[in-house]
Amino acid sequence: MHSSSIQEFARSWAKTSDDSENEIEAVNESAAECDDDCPRKVWVFRLLVFAQFALVATLIFVAGPIHSGWFAWLVSIVGVGFGIWAIFTMGRHIKISPQLGENVPLRKTGPYQIVRHPMYLALLIFCGSYLIESPSLYAVLLWLSLLLVLACKIHYEEQMLRERFSDYESYCKKTRRIIPLFY
Repeated sequence: MHSSSIQEFARSWAKTSDDSENEIEAVNESAAECDDDCPRKVWVFRLLVFAQFALVATLIFVAGPIHSGWFAWLVSIVGVGFGIWAIFTMGRHIKISPQLGENVPLRKTGPYQIVRHPMYLALLIFCGSYLIESPSLYAVLLWLSLLLVLACKIHYEEQMLRERFSDYESYCKKTRRIIPLFY
């Protein structure tokens, strides 16, 4: 695929973003280095994002609201709090798209000292509160499917981070992906 067709694809894709000019610029900068696989990777990533949101919504719908369990509420609050901490640590560089802006630094402070993907951990903790409130085989399968989708997103994101940041490998040796001490 030619660089111009990648740029055209980037413009149409970025129209859905709040930060569309920066999205287009980030994709255009990498278009010259991009192989024929780039648009497919973007669509795969967008599909994974859709699957992530669909699984979370389905899990919440299946489990229903948290009514009685104080422990489920506590777990939910921990998940939301950890997610907010991660968002504030990322600052203005936070976005759903996989493209990195030109001056985006590698975050290693705050929750990023604990795990490399704290927003995903926060989401798993939050969704885990619904398993505590309404345990069922279907809810467990949804949660495990969410974990699988997030693992795929992590794989894709870490490829980009390794290419972008020379010190990412040393960061990986010190910090687990998503579950402290294990993974």
